[in-house]
Amino acid sequence: MGIKIIEAEYNMEEDFAVQIYGQREGVLKLIFERGSMRLIRAWMIGVHSQYLINELGLAIAYGLNAKQLASFAEQHPSTNEIISYTARKIT
Repeated sequence: MGIKIIEAEYNMEEDFAVQIYGQREGVLKLIFERGSMRLIRAWMIGVHSQYLINELGLAIAYGLNAKQLASFAEQHPSTNEIISYTARKIT
């Protein structure tokens, strides 16, 4: 039977910080366990992916859910905001 999931996706071209860097190509996909809304997977390509993946890895390791990710108070403008923007799409 497997895990039931829900996905949230954010196209980086929508983001202010990405626009500042002039590198609009990219996407972040967050995969949550349906019900608990716990983050179980993250996939990302684009500007600053190498920095954001660490934050996402910690979120998975500590069992954070979509509501917790959506409430992150990140510096503005920064590419880190993409994580909370993506989580807010399903909360």
